[in-house]
Amino acid sequence: MLDDKCCRCFCQTTTEVGLTAGACDDEVSLLRQQTELFKEDFENERRDHQRTKAQVQSLTIQWRTLHDELRRCQAKVRFGIDLLYLCI
Repeated sequence: MLDDKCCRCFCQTTTEVGLTAGACDDEVSLLRQQTELFKEDFENERRDHQRTKAQVQSLTIQWRTLHDELRRCQAKVRFGIDLLYLCI
């Protein structure tokens, strides 16, 4: 965020190149609004990233659980087929 010392330095520099004090104040106000907007956007992106990461972790756990269950079922089916051939 722009602090007052930075704003005074900015205003002094801009008035030296022809901007009025009012224009300088407007510029500082716009810069503060822009900074706040960037900050909010960054925080929203971070939240979205964290939420997506958590969803991926959850889905990965679900996939592993289902994959293990599928392997167990396949093993039971193979065992059942093997028993069937032994009986024939």
